[in-house]
Parts: sequence; structure tokens; C-alpha cells
Amino acid sequence: MPVGPMRSVKWLFISMGVLLLATTCGMYLSGRAAITAKEDVAHLHRAKDVLQSALSTLMDAETGQRGYLLTNDEAYLGPHSKVVAHIHSDLEAATSETQRVGLSPAEVKRLDQLFNQKLAMLEDGISLRRARNATQPAPASQPARLEPVTPTPELITHLNQGKKAMGDIRALVAAAVGRINDRLIVAEPRAEHLSRLRTGVFVTMSLLNVLFLCWAYERISREANHRALAATALAEQKELLAVTLTSIGDGVIVTDTQAKITFMNPIAEALTGWNIAEASGQPCDKIFNIINESSRKTVESPIEKVMRLGVVVGLANHTLLVRRDGREIPIDDSGAPIRDGRGNLHGAVLV
Repeated sequence: MPVGPMRSVKWLFISMGVLLLATTCGMYLSGRAAITAKEDVAHLHRAKDVLQSALSTLMDAETGQRGYLLTNDEAYLGPHSKVVAHIHSDLEAATSETQRVGLSPAEVKRLDQLFNQKLAMLEDGISLRRARNATQPAPASQPARLEPVTPTPELITHLNQGKKAMGDIRALVAAAVGRINDRLIVAEPRAEHLSRLRTGVFVTMSLLNVLFLCWAYERISREANHRALAATALAEQKELLAVTLTSIGDGVIVTDTQAKITFMNPIAEALTGWNIAEASGQPCDKIFNIINESSRKTVESPIEKVMRLGVVVGLANHTLLVRRDGREIPIDDSGAPIRDGRGNLHGAVLV
């Protein structure tokens, strides 16, 4: 495969990897942003709900305590006790959630103080009424029965303090809920926008990947077709060259850069006594063994001269070729280097 197409396919796959990484990061970041925005909205709603639930629970506790104070009926304390048992968990949840949604530490601390103060006041009122019951004798002729409380200055003061404390709690909760609602006005549209953006990014990135894959498939198919055409053309050229070299009347030997034989035409096979199957890969001087007719000394192979000098060379006169069977044949030859279009040496040809 030519260097150009190889490099093209290489960069094509690198581009595919970069695009896949970029689209994955884009989908992850947009998805993460949408999830975070929805979690923020959920925290805001949960903080709002637990604040309102804690306030409602505290109001139920106050209602039960007030009923007991005014009627002296212990039945009111049953729901009150249940409410008090749950209000601490509601208050803890409210404190935790309000911290998460960004209320200041001072506001969270004040909220906790007011709730606990109100709970203490509720318990003080119940203790006050029970202490008075202990000093109130029941008539001997009737079953023991506690009478309703006559409003006293002490009771009125307690109820007024409880009313003020509840008003402070309501105001603080309303302020906190108002701030949460303000944040929801911004957070909910943002969460919806990011959710739509995530969907858009996912669809866009998926479509982009599909389009890129289609384009890459077309490029790879085109490169494959080019390779097939080039291979076919090269095979035809090799076949034409082989036919040409086989058809000429002189012996032709081709070697690689290591002076090892890669091709011999039938005339060369007949002259040397070696066929191409046996000679292929053999050193040229082993197959093409030449000596001086007079001195009987081995003559340097023209292939070695070509490799050393890089130019066309010819044999001196009175040169004999020693065939494989030992017979000697007077020959004349020339060797030439084989170079590509960039001038790189790939071997030599001997005629």
C-alpha cells in the first residue's frame, strides 16, 4: 500500500478516536450537569417540605397542649406525645436539608433554637398544669374529676409567650420557604433547560458519529479500491516485465541489494545450468561464476561492481562463464542498478 493511503487511513482512525472521545466527554458533561441540576431542585423541594412538615407537626403539638391546658383532659396529650416523638426527627431533617440548600448557618441555628424553645415551652405548660392539679382537691362525695382551668395571669402569660414563639417560628419558616421558592424559580427552568440540552447533545453527537462513520467507511472503501486497482496495475506491470524479459534473446539475471538472485529468464537458466526455483535467494557469484580466459582467475561479478559504484558496468574481454555442469561459455555482459522514482537503489540487473 502506498505511503500516502497508509498515512491517510492512519489519520482517519486517529480522527475517529478523537471524535469519539470528544462526543463521549460532551455527553457525559451535559448529562452530569442535567443530573446535578435535577438533584438541586429535588433538595430544594425536600427542604421546603420538611420545613413545612416540621412547622405543621409543631402546630399539632401546640394544639394538643393547649387543649389539655384549657380542658384539663388528658386525652389531648395522647396525640401531643406522638407529635413530640416525631418532631425531633422532622427538625433534624429540616436542619440537614436547609443547610444543603444554602441557608446561612445563623438562620439554621436560629431555626433550631426556636423549635427547641417552643418544645420546651410546651412541656413547661403541661408541667405547670399538672402541678396545679396536684394541689386541687376533689370533692369527697363525687368521683375524682379535674375541673377546667380558670385563666390566670400565669397561664395567660404562658400562652402569650407560646403564641409569640410560634409567630417567630412561622416568620422564620416563611422566610426560609420564600428563599427556597426564589431559588426554585431559577433552578427548575435551569434543570429543564439542561435536560433538553442533554437530549440535544446526545442526539447531535450520535448523529455526528453516524455521519463520521459513514464518511470514514466511504474513505476506507475508496482507499481499498485504490489499493485493489494499484495492485492489479502492479501485477500487470510485473507480468508484462516478466514476459518481456523472458522473450528477449539474452540471458537476464535480477538481484536484490544483497546481490541475491530474484529473477532469471529461460536464456539465463540455459546459460548457467540453474533454474530459477533453485537459484532464487542464492548469491549471484555462486550462480553466475565467471573467470578470466587466460589467467583462469575469478573475475569480480558485475553485480558487485554495480552495488559498489552505483553505475552501469561491463565485463572485460575474454571472460568465461562456468556453468553448473562445469562447461565454460565465452560471454559478454553488462550490469545496471535498479532505482525507484526517488533514486533509491533496489537491486541490479545483469544482461
